[in-house]
This record gives sequence, C-alpha cells and structure tokens, in this order.
Amino acid sequence: MLALILCAVLCFLYAWYQWESNYRRLKSYKLPPMYPGLLPIIGHAHLLIGNTTRLWTMVQLLAKQALDNGGVISGFIGKDLYYIIADPEDSVTAANACLHKHFAYDFGKPWMGEGLVLASGPTWKRHRKLLNPAFSLQVLHSFLGVFNVQARRQVNHFDAEVGRGKFDHLASLKHIALETVCLTAFGITADEDKDFNKLYMAAVDQILNIIAMRFSNFWLQSDLIYSFTELRKKQDEVVKVLNAMSTAVIKRKKEQMQSLPREEWEAQRQRTGIKCKALMDLLLELAEENTLTDKEIREEVDTAIVASYDTTSCLLAYIMMMLGTYPEAQEKMYRELEEIFEGTDRDVTKDDLPRMVYTDAVIKETLRLIPTGPVGLRYVDKDVQLKNYTMRAGSQCALLIYGIHYHESWGPDVREFKPERWLDPNNAPNPNMFAGFSIGKRACMGRTFATLSMKTTLSHVLRRFKIKADITDLKLKIDFLLKPVSGSLVSLERRNYSLKFAVCSILDRYSDEMIGVLLFCVLMCLCAIWAWLVFIVGSKHKLPPMYPGHLPIIGHLHLLIGDGVYLWNFAKVVAMKAMEKGGVLVLILGYRIYYAITDPEDALTAANACLQKHFTYDYAKPWLGEGLITSSGEIWKRHRKLLTPAFSLPVMLSFLEVFNSQSRMLVENLKTRVGKGKFDHTDYLRNNALQTFCLTAFGFTNGFEDKQFIQKYMRAVDEILNIVTRRFQKFWLQSQLIFQLCGYQKRLDEVVKIVNDMSDKVIQMKKAARLNGTEYTSDTKYKPFLDLLLELSDDNALSDKEIREEVDTAIVTGFDTTSSLLSYIMILLGTHPEIQEKIYQEIKQVFPTDRDVDKEDLQKLVYTEAVIKESLRVFTTGPVTLRYVDKDVKLKNYTMRAGSQCIILLFGAHRDPVWGKDVEQFRPERWLDPDTPVNPGAFIGFSLGKRSCLGRTYAMISMKTTLVHFLRTFKVSADDSNLQLKIDFLLKPVSGHEITIEQRT
Repeated sequence: MLALILCAVLCFLYAWYQWESNYRRLKSYKLPPMYPGLLPIIGHAHLLIGNTTRLWTMVQLLAKQALDNGGVISGFIGKDLYYIIADPEDSVTAANACLHKHFAYDFGKPWMGEGLVLASGPTWKRHRKLLNPAFSLQVLHSFLGVFNVQARRQVNHFDAEVGRGKFDHLASLKHIALETVCLTAFGITADEDKDFNKLYMAAVDQILNIIAMRFSNFWLQSDLIYSFTELRKKQDEVVKVLNAMSTAVIKRKKEQMQSLPREEWEAQRQRTGIKCKALMDLLLELAEENTLTDKEIREEVDTAIVASYDTTSCLLAYIMMMLGTYPEAQEKMYRELEEIFEGTDRDVTKDDLPRMVYTDAVIKETLRLIPTGPVGLRYVDKDVQLKNYTMRAGSQCALLIYGIHYHESWGPDVREFKPERWLDPNNAPNPNMFAGFSIGKRACMGRTFATLSMKTTLSHVLRRFKIKADITDLKLKIDFLLKPVSGSLVSLERRNYSLKFAVCSILDRYSDEMIGVLLFCVLMCLCAIWAWLVFIVGSKHKLPPMYPGHLPIIGHLHLLIGDGVYLWNFAKVVAMKAMEKGGVLVLILGYRIYYAITDPEDALTAANACLQKHFTYDYAKPWLGEGLITSSGEIWKRHRKLLTPAFSLPVMLSFLEVFNSQSRMLVENLKTRVGKGKFDHTDYLRNNALQTFCLTAFGFTNGFEDKQFIQKYMRAVDEILNIVTRRFQKFWLQSQLIFQLCGYQKRLDEVVKIVNDMSDKVIQMKKAARLNGTEYTSDTKYKPFLDLLLELSDDNALSDKEIREEVDTAIVTGFDTTSSLLSYIMILLGTHPEIQEKIYQEIKQVFPTDRDVDKEDLQKLVYTEAVIKESLRVFTTGPVTLRYVDKDVKLKNYTMRAGSQCIILLFGAHRDPVWGKDVEQFRPERWLDPDTPVNPGAFIGFSLGKRSCLGRTYAMISMKTTLVHFLRTFKVSADDSNLQLKIDFLLKPVSGHEITIEQRT
C-alpha cells in the first residue's frame, strides 16, 4: 500500500514538474489572454468534464471570452497549449496553415479511418485531389431528379403529421437524407431493411457521442484507461454496425457494376452527357487502378455517408424551426417560391436554383446562427503568424466557428435571425466571416451537394405546408456535430391550393408528351365504353359462368395489375374457379371476351382449332419475329413443316455424346458446392443448358468461351420476358404510344440488340464452320437444326431474317425451359428423399458403372421419365397459353365465338379431377399406374395440340441424361414449401429455390 502511495506521489511530482516547466516556457512567449480557471497540471480540463450538453455550453463561453478579448484567447488542457480563435481573419490564416487534425479526431479512426474528415495532411491532400471530380457542379446537377423524388417522399412523410400537433421532424429528415445519399453519391437504393437503417442511424449518434465524451473527459484520452471502460466495449459494437452499412453499400454497388460490362456502364454515362463520375463509381475505379485500397474505399464511404446525411438533415431541421419561429421570413421565402414556380407543384430544375436567392439566404443565416460543426480542432505543426500573436509549433488550435458567426463584424443585430443581411450588396459579409461549411483549404467538399439538396427539399416542403415552431425551446449538445437534445419540434398545416395550383400541379409535372398520353387515354376510355356497350352488354351469346370481380368497361383488367408473383397467384385462382365451374369460365378484359379452359377435352379441342396466337405474343416480335412460338397460322404451318426433320429421333439420339459430356461438365462444376450449404443452382443449369443447345442444335464443336457475354445474354432474355409479361398485365401499356412514351420501348430495343447479337454470332460461327469444313456431321441422314436452316436459306426456302428469328426462338426455348424444369425436378427430389432413392436405385440398376448413357438405356429409365413428367405436371414451365378464336369453336357445353380470346390453363388441366384425389401430391408412381389418364389433353407439359412443343424429345433425352449423371454423383436436399414463383412468360422461381448437395460414397 505504501509503495502505491509513493508511486502516486512520484507520478504527481513528475506531472507537476512537466507542466510547470512547459508552462513557464510558453509564458515566456507572448500569449493571448488566458481563459480563467486555470489549474496546475490539468489546466482547463476540469471545465470540460460532463456530458455533451455541458460541452456545448463551454464552447459558447469560450466564444464569448474570445470575442471580448480581440478574437483570440489561450488555454491549457494538461500540458497542451490551445489557441482559441473567433476572429474571422485569424481563423482563415490558422485553417490554411494547419492542415493536420487534432488528436481528438483519432478517436473516430476505428470507424472512419483515414477518410477525408479525419485524414492527416498528406493523406488528405491525395484523397481530396482524387475525389474532387465527384463533386463537380455537372455531377451534382445530374442528381436533381433524385433530389426532387426524395423531396416529394419527404412531403409524403410530413403529410401524415398534418393536424396532429407538434412532432419531432428530425428522424424523418435523417431517414430521407440517408436514402438520398445512397441514391446519388453511391448510385444504389438504400437498404430496404428499415430496422437496419434505424439501427445504423442510432449507431452514428452513439459513436459521435463517444468521441465527444472521450475528448471532454480527459482521463478517457488515454488508450490504456479507455480500453478497460464500458465505453470502449460499446464503441466496438457500434463500429461493427457502421462498417456493416458501408460494406453493404460497396457490395451492392459492385454487384450492380458487375451485372453490366464496363462498356455498357460507359455508354450509359455518355448518354447522360456527364463526363465526371459519381463518388462510388470514382472510388471503385480508383480501386481497380490500385490508387486506393479496399480499406481506403470503405473509410471514404463511411465518411461520405455520415458527412452527407447527418449534417444535411440536422441543418434542415434547424431551418424549418427558424422558419416556424419567424413567420414573416417563411412568408417571404414562400412568395419567392410562388414566383419561381408560378403557383405550381413542378419539380426544381437547375435554372431555378440561382433564382432561389432568399431561400439561399435563409439557409446561410440558419447555418450562421446554428453551425452544425461549431468547432474545428487543428494541430499546429509549425509557427503560424496571426494578426497579433504567433501560434507556436507543437501547440493546438481551436477554430470557434460559432464565435466567428457572432463576431461584431456582423453588426449590432448579430444575434438576430435576419436573412436580409445576405441580400444587401453594400453590406455583404466578408467570405471569411462565414464558416458554415468549415473554413480554409479543408472546408467541406460536399457544400454544393448539401445546398442543392436543401433548396430542393425546402421548395417542395414550403409550397405544401406552413410550419410553426419555437426555436427558443431548442436545447443543443455537441456530439462531434451540433445536435438537438430537446425542443426540436414543429407542427405543420397544409396550405390552401388554388385551382391553378391543382391544375398546374398535374400538367407541369409531366412533359408535353405525357400530357398527350393523358389526352390519348381519355379518348381510349371513350372508345372502350363504346366497345364495351356493343360487344359485352349487347352480346346475346350463351356464355360460361363469369369470374367474379367484373367491373363496367374494364371488366377484370384491374385484377391483372401487379408483379409476376401476383400474376402466378391470380392464374392459380382462376384455374381453381374454372374447375369448380365445370372446366370453363369467362373473363372480360376490356371489351374482349376470354374463355378460360381447364377441362382436358375442351383444352385439346381449343388448341387444335385455334392456331393463331393471342396478340400478347406480338409484344415479343421485336425479338422473335415470326419464329415458331410467335408466328401466325400460315407462317407457323410452313416453318413447322420445314423444321420438323431437325427434331427427329435419329437426330436427337446423335446428340447423346454431347449430352453426356455436358452432364459430366455440370457435375464437375457443382462439385465446388458440396458441403457448402444452400445455393442457387439455376445459373449452373442455365449456363450448361445454353452451351449444350449450341453444341447440339447448332452443331458447334466448342461452346461459347465468353462467359460474360453468356451472362449478359441470359439477363437480357429475363428482362424481355419480364417486359412482355408486364405489358400484358398493365393494360395501358398495350397501347404502343404509351409503351413508347413510358420508356419501355427504348429499353426493349436495347435488350433485343443484346439477344440479336447472340443469334448473329451463332449464325456467323456456323457459316464460318461450313466454309472451313469443320462443321458438325451426323451419322444420320437428318441434319441438326442450324444446318437445316442454312440449307433452306441456300434453297431460298427461308430468308436470312427468318433464319435469325428461328435461331432466336430455338435458343430461348431450348435452354430456358429445360433448365427451369431441371431446377424444379432437383427441388422436388430434394424435398422427397424416398422418391430420390427410387430413381437412384433405378439408375444404379441400369448403370452398374459410371459409363455414359446410350440410346438403349433411355427406354429403361422408366421411373426417371415418370419423375420428369410428374415434375412437369406439378410445375408446368409454360402454365398458360393464349390463343385467338378466329372462328366459332364448339366445346362440350359451350361455343367459343369468333373474335373472342382463349386462355388454356395448363396448370389447371394438370389439377383436373381426372388425376385422382391425390392430384396435389408429387407422386411419380401415377405414371406407372394403368389408371392414369390417357387423354392427350390431360398432360400438356409440352403444350398441347398441333402447336405443341417441337423440341419435347430433345428436352426429355437431355434431362434424362443430366439426371443420371447428377443423381449417381450427388444426394440433393431441398424444401419446396419455401418456393415462391412468378410468371415471366414462363414459370420462374423468385425465392426458396436453393438446394444443398452432398457427394455419394
């Protein structure tokens, strides 16, 4: 105990000696007036002890003392000398001379590292120079669209608070600001997990509070002492949350950039006319060039997020409170906005921004009175001459921005909120006197971003609401930034709109083209009323039962609106309802009558009688033209007859060598996923199926080696199918004019070009092989698909355009449907291990060794074929087919009238009562049961009738071969109860389609 006391005494004496000698040395210099309350050893450190509210009070006292003593005073924290500056000129001098941040900023480095806010001089200079282009005016103007959208979202948030009295508006402002910075600087959407966003914002508040607490409580500045505190443990927890946000932002942006080749990203940027890159694009480009490390990128992202959203949202909160407290200023600002926007609700444009003079003055005046960054701390690394004093190297400097903003140079009304002071050219403030966005060379890089964003938000909010508040109730604290503690409440009233505002709000929000669309829609509505009265109300025909929910004029159109998941659920409901009504019911879509059929016999009758496809298929014609899927009756008949030989059994059997080699390649690729848990197997299957189709139907000796091109092609296919489906669902898009004006046509043209590049490449490769004599040859007298097409071209039986259309059709039908069905088969086998075991035992019996599949084996795979058919019955990849009824067609109980439409619900036919009571169960054994329906209309997995799938034998042989190799290598596990599906022309998985695989021993 005595030793401890002696040690403490010695430490105290040493500290006294160090402080006394340092104090005497510094006193020998000419120092500014000393702040009162100096104590030996600790100096003025005891005055800082307390919470962050106490720290803000101390800053105000220091500012007053400095202003009363010529703008500069001094103080000590421990042995460190501090120059405390509130003089505008001296502040600029100090800020430009001292570029090294104070050691207190190091407390934030576990979070933001060497980001722009915290970085040391050399690092800061390098990063600032690299990142400057991302904050050019041209780039920031390109964000105006986002600023307007987000401002309208903010208005919608506030709209819910009208008439509810006072509320804290800061949380809503912070949420929207966080979204805005993600959409603009990072070019991604904010995380949809609102709970995570709230957790992130709470973590930001906590980390800033921890930094402030470490500075104000001097004993916590020791890393050793701090490491034993609960505060350190809390810091580690919140830094983990904060880093998760920046990691998610970077990951999402990388995925977005990888989804398109660099050339396409560059092309998109060129189309916008913006030469400079947004922040995240620039950061990732610098990473690729090894100019910035991954660690540096994350630090800059962390810095950008908090610096962008937290400061902007706080300042907007203070501006709204100021306007609510000073109604005359609010009225002036509102009048300015009314003049600029002429009483309308239109968006802000770049031409409006310079005209918002009073708005700009309000922003600056608020920032003068309540600076969000009230203090800047710097390390003095060299002697710096001020007006009356010299700051000594090794000392510290506190730039009191709050004090600068209350300097006497602002005039006797310095404490008043007076935006007019910024409008008087004769009394315009000296630029050095305003440090709202910090000061000197290290001033805020994002000040223009913040100003544009705030002007846009305020223009929308003020045009919609009157604000009431009382700024005198506001209590503040310093958490690195100046934050409200309490009293930050406002109340909102909705403004009274004039008729002009209401009309112009509609008209000015849209372009002239969109107004034309609206007028066109009115005209179309009038035509629809006429057609409905004539064709529906005036119809005398006996119709099947009507599906419920029918409305005048639009019929059941409103029930189609939704996404692909909704459409699939709606199709199932219609199928169930049709089965309840005897297998046929009627839907009315606008003025068109649709017969929805699930009865197997009626389905077969309709399919064979109605060979013309529904007009929806025309939406795919920019891509597939008059290919077999989309072509009209006569063209389809001619093409079908010409191409049938390419799908004969001898040709299909000649592909077995390719099917075997591709199946082995798929197995090798999947081995990397063994023991690694659930994964999405669809991409593996799609890649393999596409390569297989090119090697067989097109007779290539090698597949496509350009994997990036293949990925790009498959994404383009998915997008086209999605656009076609969406156009059918959203009836207004069925008008070519509206479809074009809404931007869908432009995007469709872009993706069609990508898929056409694929077919062009296929045809060119085949032509080159024919010229070089390296084309695929078969032992049969029949020729593979593309050989036959090119031969027909030589004979002038098909034009070059028709060849490309059939190639496009063949590619998508050849790989997409097969891979989708294989995906469902694997999921079903993984869900039903007893069935998987049965098919495995059959495969073991047929293949005692690991040999390839040959044509004799195919007939022996009886249970395997039953599994394929049952999977296709349960998950029909083409669940619906649409036909045009060009003549009266007699069904069992009704007559479909010429001019109507027909929906054959394949999914419904597969759930018809003829399948038995266990129709909902996955039971391959039903295909081995003699009682299974033999009606050709009952099983229509490959469509039905004369227009059924030409490639069904190809698909069956290919899938049998793949399943043999897959199941004798792997055991699969899955859960189909989690499977969520959608209709994108075909039936596609949305979620819950993952599988796990393990190697068989």
